[in-house]
Amino acid sequence: MMKLAYAAALMATLFWCSSQQFAGTPGPLDIPDKWAHLLVFGLLATLYLRHPWFENKGRKGVWMAIIAASIYGASDEYHQYFVPGRVCDWVDWVADTLGATLAAWLYAIWTPYRKFLEFPLFPTRRKNDSNK
Repeated sequence: MMKLAYAAALMATLFWCSSQQFAGTPGPLDIPDKWAHLLVFGLLATLYLRHPWFENKGRKGVWMAIIAASIYGASDEYHQYFVPGRVCDWVDWVADTLGATLAAWLYAIWTPYRKFLEFPLFPTRRKNDSNK
């Protein structure tokens, strides 16, 4: 359950960021903005894949994680339509979906990358280690 909390926290952060007004709006091919969409939604798809519900489904789980991230990206763009100073941009949604696709398949098929991401930041101590 904790692994899904990371995805939920990222989704909540994205929702909050999308709710903020901007003084100016970037053009449809604002490249740094598209890279941000690509990377953040790639992270979201990867966080989905770390949850056993997606992980245990193999390739089907990868596609489901991509679709879930893409749907969230579409809903995020739709949400921005109602925020003053923001725009609903289909090119951003394409970047969201592309980032989710690339990151999910990279995570699924490249073992060194997956092992790097699964490295625990705070390893738990085993009972035998506490006796030393």
